[in-house]
Amino acid sequence: MKYDKVNCNYGKSDVNIAFVFACPGKFELKNNKVLSGNTGKNLNLLLEKLYEWNKTIFPYKDRYDYLLTNASEYVYYSGYPEETCKTTLPKLRSDVYEKNNILRLCNELKNKKYVILFGEHARKGVKKSKETGIGVNNLCVIKAQ
Repeated sequence: MKYDKVNCNYGKSDVNIAFVFACPGKFELKNNKVLSGNTGKNLNLLLEKLYEWNKTIFPYKDRYDYLLTNASEYVYYSGYPEETCKTTLPKLRSDVYEKNNILRLCNELKNKKYVILFGEHARKGVKKSKETGIGVNNLCVIKAQ
């Protein structure tokens, strides 16, 4: 069975920051674009403030100028039809730890200096990725709670 998923946004190559969230949801599925719902709009509001605070670290105001990804690339949201859903909220944690998923995260984050994590699943996925030693063990991790 083919499951719905949404891939990351790589952003601009001169940016050293990545933002990691849990998984794509309803708006991401509809638009086939990561962080295309309210979470993305809120991230843009945050980036406007961070840009004013430090343009060297946060050189852009728009989220799509940054690497945006999820701990799991598989779509999940409340009310999502389970027959087309690879993951459910209770299973999301184990999906994050799958070998192919960890390799995906390592590949996406390998050229970044800083990663800002939003939520438990993002934290666990990046922690496991760092443990592999595949190009991401020097990341500076910032947990946003």
